[in-house]
Amino acid sequence: MNKVFLDTDVILDLLWNREPFSEKIEIIFEEAKQNNLILSASAVSFTTVFYFLKKYSNTENAKKLVKSLLEIVNVLSVNENIIKRAINFGFPDFEDAVQYFTAIENEQSIILTRNVSDFKLKDIPAITPEDYLKIGPIRN
Repeated sequence: MNKVFLDTDVILDLLWNREPFSEKIEIIFEEAKQNNLILSASAVSFTTVFYFLKKYSNTENAKKLVKSLLEIVNVLSVNENIIKRAINFGFPDFEDAVQYFTAIENEQSIILTRNVSDFKLKDIPAITPEDYLKIGPIRN
């Protein structure tokens, strides 16, 4: 089964309906609902998403949207090993490093992001939702 790791930006694209990006991620979420792939995100993404949803809306709406997200997206833990690897590896952005090593540790097939340049390493491919839909599933 294709295991797709979601970067925070694509989750926010979906929940905020940010055009033109939301259209592609909606298709990918529909694939997940049909059980054609497994979507996951780090626990860090959930806290970040909740923070922004609450900031630009309200607490109740943020809770509702995060609950709906939990119906489709698996939450991957961030542990001490991931934090140590993220600190020591030398990523320009610590949060991206945490995302990357969370995906690696949980054997994800791909990282789905709009910021592909943030994930230049070759251990796991990072592509945009648009490119993912063009090439199809990447399997472990």
